[in-house]
Amino acid sequence: MITRQEIFAALHGKPFRRFRILTKDGNAINVSERDVDNILAGKSYILIGVRGQETDNEFDRHETVDYDKIDRLEPMAKAVPTITRQDVHDALLKTPAVPFRILTSDGMAYLIGGYGDIALRKEHALLTSRTRETIKTRSRCPDEVLYEKMIRLEPIVLSVATI
Repeated sequence: MITRQEIFAALHGKPFRRFRILTKDGNAINVSERDVDNILAGKSYILIGVRGQETDNEFDRHETVDYDKIDRLEPMAKAVPTITRQDVHDALLKTPAVPFRILTSDGMAYLIGGYGDIALRKEHALLTSRTRETIKTRSRCPDEVLYEKMIRLEPIVLSVATI
């Protein structure tokens, strides 16, 4: 059985290390830095706030897990290095302008030709649906892509044919 002190130590350890809560019935709950404020360690159970969407900061619903139902805490591998808002901003400001592709950890690719294709927000970017190279939905709404999901910016080299 996991104790309240073990959960508390995992949530508030310095530096924070991502971990997974594995329950005896086979469920797994991933805990990242964004989740720490949404988890409360009570006397006999933990209350876990679950975000409705990935980009939400507030939780939409909650789950409770009794300490005696937790099998173990498991450290998670370090996250793949992510792209920051500044990285995307710098790529947009290159002179001469160079189109680039944003690749994400979920296999999506977005072609960015300039500011008309992207709007930078604090924690995510809004990408127009026409930039999507791999279409998973037919939505015409912009895609919200968290910077932490972006794994690589690739410049697109344009070749000019000579006659």
